Amino acid sequence: MPCQEGAHSNLVPAAAMAILKPPAAAGLCPHTSAEGLLATTQNTSLEMKHPLGRENITGYDIFAYSWWRFMNDSAAPPHWLVQFPMVKATVRAMDTITDYMMKTMKKNITRFTLTGISMDGWITWLTAAVDTRVVAIIPIGMDFLNLTESFPHQYRAYCGWSYRLRAFYEMNITQELDHPRFSLLASHLDPLAYNERYTNVSKYIIIGSGDEDSMPDNSHYYFPYLEGEKHLHIIPNADYRFEGLETLSKPILIFYTRVKNNYPRPSVSWHRTMTNTTGIIYFNSSPEPYDIFSYHADTVGGTRRDFRMRTGAGNSFRNNNVKWTKTNVEHVKSRQYKKELDIPAEGWRAFFIQAIFPMDVSGGKLVFTSEIHIIPDTFPCPNCDGCQGTLV
Repeated sequence: MPCQEGAHSNLVPAAAMAILKPPAAAGLCPHTSAEGLLATTQNTSLEMKHPLGRENITGYDIFAYSWWRFMNDSAAPPHWLVQFPMVKATVRAMDTITDYMMKTMKKNITRFTLTGISMDGWITWLTAAVDTRVVAIIPIGMDFLNLTESFPHQYRAYCGWSYRLRAFYEMNITQELDHPRFSLLASHLDPLAYNERYTNVSKYIIIGSGDEDSMPDNSHYYFPYLEGEKHLHIIPNADYRFEGLETLSKPILIFYTRVKNNYPRPSVSWHRTMTNTTGIIYFNSSPEPYDIFSYHADTVGGTRRDFRMRTGAGNSFRNNNVKWTKTNVEHVKSRQYKKELDIPAEGWRAFFIQAIFPMDVSGGKLVFTSEIHIIPDTFPCPNCDGCQGTLV
C-alpha cells in the first residue's frame, strides 16, 4: 500500500501540526502526518477591576493588565505575564497529541510545526523557544520582536498609538516604555531574547501589509538578526484579522510539507537602498521563481507614516484608504531582480517584492517576499520618551 499523508483541515489560530516518526519495526511510512488544534489558550471570559478605575477588564485586555501588574509590582514574578501560561498550555497540547497518538496508533511524534495568528503567533515563537520538539514555526501577525525598538517605532510613525493598543494605552504602558520593568518584561517575552534557540527552527513569518496591531516594517528590527532558516511572506491588503485566510492555507501547507519531508526550500535575499530621488530593492532568488512582481502603496497625506487598513480611536475605527497595487519588476540578471520607485512628493511610499515558487505536481506554490521598503526613510514624529500620545 503506498504511503499516504494525513488529512489537513483549514488553517486556524493556534493549530499545531505534528510530524510523526513511527518506530522502524512497525513498517510504516517514514513521514506520516497528523494535525492538532488548540482552539484557545487565554481565558478571555475573565472579568476583573481595572487598576486605574476604568471599565472592568475583559477579553484580550487581560494581556495589557498582566503587563501593567508586572511593571508596577516589583514582587510580581514572570508567570504573571499571560503569555507564559499560554505557552504552557501549548506544550501540554503537544504532550497530549504525543500521548494519544502513541496509545491509539502506536506512532511516536518527535517533531512539531506550530502556527498561530496575532497573539497566538507570539505564543508560537515562545513555545519554539522552550520546546525542542518544535522544528518549524509559522507565526502570523503581531511581530513585536525586538520589543524595546519595535514598540516605540509605532509612535514615531503614527505620532500616537494604534487604536488596537487601547488597553495598553489606557493602562499607561505606552507611556512607560523607558520603565526598568518594561525592559525586564521584554527580556522575558521578546522572542528575539531567545534568538539562539531558533537556530535549528525553520521560520516562515507571515505579516499583513495593513496590520493594525504592528507595523509593516517591524521586520527591520529583527529579521536580519534571526538565527537559522527564515522566510518572510507579506500579504498585501491584509489587516490584523487576515480575513480570507483560505488564501494562506496552500503556501503554509506547502511549507509544512517540505519541512516534514526534509525537502529543500527556495533561498531568497534582498538589499534595500535609496538614491536622492528613488528607493530600490534588489532581490536574489535561487532557484528562479515561477513568477515575481512587486506591490506598492502610498500613505493618505503626509501626516502619518500609516499603511494600516483601518484607523480609529478607542473601540471605533474607520477605513484607511491605502491600497496596494501589483506591478512588474526588472530582471537584472540570472536570479536577480530589481524594483525602483520614486520618492513621493508628499507622505510615504512602501513597496516589496513577492516571488512565487511551484513546489508540487498538484499546483501548490510557495510564496516568499522581501521586507517592506518605505521611502523616504523619515518619520513624522520623534521618539516618545515618557509621553502619553493619543490613539489614532
